[in-house]
Amino acid sequence: MNEDGGLPPWLNQEYKTFRKVVLDPEFPCYFGTSGEKTGELRYAYAEEGVWTHVPDALRTFLALSREHPRIRHALALFVEPSPRERTLAEYRDQFWSILNFLHEVDSSPWPLNRPEDPEDPLWEFCFDGEPMFVFASCPAYKKRISRELGRSLVLLFQPRRVFDDIKGGTKAGTRAREVIRRKMEKMEGMPAHPDMGNYGDPSVHEWKQYFLPDDNTPVAGRCPFHRKPQYSKSS
Repeated sequence: MNEDGGLPPWLNQEYKTFRKVVLDPEFPCYFGTSGEKTGELRYAYAEEGVWTHVPDALRTFLALSREHPRIRHALALFVEPSPRERTLAEYRDQFWSILNFLHEVDSSPWPLNRPEDPEDPLWEFCFDGEPMFVFASCPAYKKRISRELGRSLVLLFQPRRVFDDIKGGTKAGTRAREVIRRKMEKMEGMPAHPDMGNYGDPSVHEWKQYFLPDDNTPVAGRCPFHRKPQYSKSS
């Protein structure tokens, strides 16, 4: 906060941009648009390089989400805009550094029903015992404009359980994904990224969907997530 306890001016501006983008009828993600309209989205922010309060903000959000399991809550974390233009790789590194920090300070054990290895198709980021889908938007995207929501790096946290009624294979889930992908292809002028897919599909790795390339080049290499040694089954 500012010295007077108010929100920083940059956050006010970034939220206005975020709201304008997600409420655009052409915006692909129906769930984001609906959440913003109905007040299901929650917000937090972090100043550049200062992540110490983010764990408490995420815990508070998860507690709220658990209290209202029928509501499809999501948390948008805005990171203070950089004073210089950054590359997509720099934003990707910042994104994963935040997730790694959250994991490092997490006092809750990794859920027993989730693998700890990101190379397992059933892996996903967990915090406070809660499996979540997390993805990023940032200003370095030029082609994948559905993931450019302003001048901030924005992390969107969504508990996996809020997708239970629309998961892969369900009629509602299939219909929702078809609409989202159709609108996304129209907006971006290219097919959905080849690493996109349904959670649990053995050919899909969840972590690759968290921070996509700007084109349809497949995500290569190892996952940047670093497990705490005590969580490793080999230790």
